[in-house]
Amino acid sequence: MLAYHRVGAPRFDPWRIALTEGEFDGQLAALAHVGRFVRVSDELDRTSVARLADRSRRFGITFDDGYSDNLHQALPILERHGAPATIFVASGYLDQPSFWWDRLAADVLGSSDSDVQTSAAVDEIIGGQPESSSARSAVLARAWDHMSVLEHEEIEPLLTRLEERIGRFPLDREERPLSSRELLELAEHPLISIGVHTSHHRRLVELPEADQQSEMAGCLDDLNGRIGASDRLLAYPYGSQNAQTALVAKRSGFRFGFSVEPGWISVFDKPLRLPRFDPRSEQQINTVLTVA
Repeated sequence: MLAYHRVGAPRFDPWRIALTEGEFDGQLAALAHVGRFVRVSDELDRTSVARLADRSRRFGITFDDGYSDNLHQALPILERHGAPATIFVASGYLDQPSFWWDRLAADVLGSSDSDVQTSAAVDEIIGGQPESSSARSAVLARAWDHMSVLEHEEIEPLLTRLEERIGRFPLDREERPLSSRELLELAEHPLISIGVHTSHHRRLVELPEADQQSEMAGCLDDLNGRIGASDRLLAYPYGSQNAQTALVAKRSGFRFGFSVEPGWISVFDKPLRLPRFDPRSEQQINTVLTVA
């Protein structure tokens, strides 16, 4: 399984989650040359005996987060190669102008203030240490680390306060989550399955069990209400999971859960702690393409 996020060329991509259309097309062509594409849920629903007996090389395509470019840039390329894909959607961001981490990155990296001024503003708002590095990448990492465990309602006022200090750097209209209409269009496409990526994309292992369940089950209920019954597949935000998180996922009704730990899926893996390769990693994509 491969864990994609975005297809496009955003102005800021500090998280390294985007591939250009050419790169994505090239990867799918290379994968098709050495194996075949499968729908994730169909492959995992096969019996262990059938999976072990099938010696062909099989690749499952997944996307995390639910960016609008999954529909507008990625889908035409998936169609060209006949490649099914599962898109894991963080439902709380549907119809929003941006994901908070993209807005934060644009503000910090695009600010016309000096590095020292930007660092001071961020540290004041998140309670960081004044002597911390003022390099933009370090400042962004500190702010992200602080916000990634907060509730959605707590992040917005922090971003607003930060923008009052350093200004707001606008994102392109294309750099946004899916709309409800776009989600429905994807869900109705024969190549696309929709999975759960929690409601608000929080780091689950650092949350109380009740909050973990709320994030998982809330997203599942939301998506089921919008597009009908799902395959009950879950991708953990940031790959943040452990044995307790997997148990919460099981209790919440999920059948399969995916991390971002690299590795091939085998019949011996725990179904709620399945690995995925990162196609942005040259080493990992080379492993996928060359290991028999």
